[in-house]
Amino acid sequence: MIQTSLLRRGRLLAFLLLALPCLASAQIPSATPTLRTYDRETIYISSNFWGTRYIKDSRSYSVGMGFRKLKRELEVSPMALEEFRQFRRSRRTATLLTVAGLAGFLVVPALIPRNEDAAVATLLGSTVAVFATIPINIQGNNRLAKSVWLHNRRVMSGDNY
Repeated sequence: MIQTSLLRRGRLLAFLLLALPCLASAQIPSATPTLRTYDRETIYISSNFWGTRYIKDSRSYSVGMGFRKLKRELEVSPMALEEFRQFRRSRRTATLLTVAGLAGFLVVPALIPRNEDAAVATLLGSTVAVFATIPINIQGNNRLAKSVWLHNRRVMSGDNY
């Protein structure tokens, strides 16, 4: 009984050893030219706690200071570049509002002993400025996504979008 079990295992092992080289040599169909172009030329954005990066050809790249490196990628498409400019404008506006709001928060403690009304007004203005950045950031992120989409569309269609 033990011998037949070992014999079966031996036959199975011999079959696998003979079959594996045949299976390994089977060719996987190559990707179509369109799929190769898609994999090599299209980009997407990846963000995490440490910052934003873009992925192209399965490699991760820094977007650069002020997104300059990403801008170079998007320059092949005029429409994508225009959306990207709108994104940068939104981002700049949001940054200025955030800095103004934070500066106001820093000034409030100095104003309280001198003029309480001015301190309250500064606090309210600073809060509004900081919260106003939320929709501006959302709009900017949507413009960035659209610029990448337009770039990818141009790459895949060959048109000048």
